Amino acid sequence: MKGRNRRKGGAKLVPKILVVEDEQIVAMDIQSTLKTLGYEVCGIVSSGEESVEKAFRTNPDLILMDIKLKGKGCVFEKICMAYSIST
Repeated sequence: MKGRNRRKGGAKLVPKILVVEDEQIVAMDIQSTLKTLGYEVCGIVSSGEESVEKAFRTNPDLILMDIKLKGKGCVFEKICMAYSIST
């Protein structure tokens, strides 16, 4: 998160989280929990391909991803190749 939640001008910046989950009920539960804990959910998507597109548009601090998404190939490898994740 590299300091994104530091106070700036008295306001605390809230970390943005992108949820990648292909089961809608699970995704909604995760979103509700994250919001209760004070995080901003910048999107919920159901595929690796959608997650790459959404990540480029929203620039999340964290991507919370189901590792067994339905679909073709290894989603994690595709995302790593398409999106530079800083540590």
